[in-house]
Amino acid sequence: MKFTIHIFYLIFVVFTFLNISMAQAPDTLWAKSIDINKYECAYEVKQTSDHGFIIVAETLEPYTGTYQKVLLIKTDADGDTMWTKIYGGTWPQFGYSLDTTSDGGCVITGHIGYPLGPNWDQIFLLKTDQNGDSLWQKEYGGTDLDYSFSVRQTSDNGYIIAGSEGSGNTTNFLLIKTDSSGNLSWSSEYGGVVSESANSVQQTSDNGYILTGYTYSFGSGSNPDLYLVKTDSLGDTLWTKVYGGDEYDYGKYVSQTLDNGYIVIGTTESFGLEAQNIWLLRTDANGDTIWTKTFGDSNASDAQSGQQTADGGYIIGGSTNRYPYSTKFWLIKTDENGDTLWTKYMRDYNSRSEINSIQQLSDEGYIATGYQGTMNATDIMLIRFGYTSSTGISGEKIIIDNYKLQQNYPNPFNPSTTISYSLPYAGVVNIKIYDVLGKKIKTLIDEFQSYGDHTIQFNASNLASGIYFYRLEVGNEIIATKKMLLIR
Repeated sequence: MKFTIHIFYLIFVVFTFLNISMAQAPDTLWAKSIDINKYECAYEVKQTSDHGFIIVAETLEPYTGTYQKVLLIKTDADGDTMWTKIYGGTWPQFGYSLDTTSDGGCVITGHIGYPLGPNWDQIFLLKTDQNGDSLWQKEYGGTDLDYSFSVRQTSDNGYIIAGSEGSGNTTNFLLIKTDSSGNLSWSSEYGGVVSESANSVQQTSDNGYILTGYTYSFGSGSNPDLYLVKTDSLGDTLWTKVYGGDEYDYGKYVSQTLDNGYIVIGTTESFGLEAQNIWLLRTDANGDTIWTKTFGDSNASDAQSGQQTADGGYIIGGSTNRYPYSTKFWLIKTDENGDTLWTKYMRDYNSRSEINSIQQLSDEGYIATGYQGTMNATDIMLIRFGYTSSTGISGEKIIIDNYKLQQNYPNPFNPSTTISYSLPYAGVVNIKIYDVLGKKIKTLIDEFQSYGDHTIQFNASNLASGIYFYRLEVGNEIIATKKMLLIR
């Protein structure tokens, strides 16, 4: 099998990363290009417990280049490939979403393109171990066209899958709940008489689910509108909301915020400047709009991924047609009100690039993946953004002159998160976890530690969704307490 990986020198030489900054934008620490065959495209990346990364992508059939296959790539913390796995059978298989699982493995969803009936395109769920070896694969669907675009592990160690089901111009949101072995627990559909499709799902603090995508059945009707659906733990609808205008509007990502509201990232042609714009919507717990923001100019822009960050703001990844005839990746960082802090995009006149997945890391840097290439061939792009030091000088020793407890990351989390803290002096350190009633849940650490930066993992596999607090104590002194949100 042909396989090459090389440092993405063209990013630093042929390409130039441009920053538009109202606050300090992160540096590009490294960038990698992964080439398995003629065409690759990465769809989602997650950080793993060893501080490396796991990527789900699409590649062509090795040697023949005929059919698409699911590609899984594991890298170390520096982005160097540790192993790759390719999954698929006789027919095309597309993997669009993955989640790391509590046993150290991962789960992947997408669809298999069967060309002949009675069962047409079918949703699959693939479970692997920590080495990428397949443990099992399940398929879901009937005689219609079934697609899935998002999967997350749930609080009971099962899985929730979101996508669409239907045929022709009549489809609905589809939500599938399975047990830990992928066996179907229940499925539900949401929508009207025309067409809907779900792009993102998350479990919420009440053990229900929030989904976003688009609808043709409600709203303007002539063009899609952004659709938001809230369900209970059994998939029964609690409420639905439609956002948009007369033009093309849709949602790509949704997550619950620390105050139990929601943040939705998508694309709009109805609002903002004349072209297609990236769209950021903030709602309360009932889906009522608190504020919206658009990002773009006279060139079309498209959002693919994002999340709430440790500082309460938001990070968005996607693309812009800032340069003629070619899309370029675009990163946008905002504060908690959606106001831009900095943006980062690639300048190159001869290629295309797009970020399909962006995740903040425990050090408050970012990992992004997507693709880069031409109309004839593309490679996977994996880029690490971060801050070299307080002065921007890589390798400089930073002097710690006071105690500091960082916001845990990720937050919200499921089921594990990282807590980081700094000690200006050696001492006996105690970190405890409390519930909202002030009851101590767990002592994470109670030992003598040296001066410097420290991290510890908190695994909440046995806890229910909700708000928890973690407290740093040194000696008999309480240093700081912070809030975190467990979402199953």
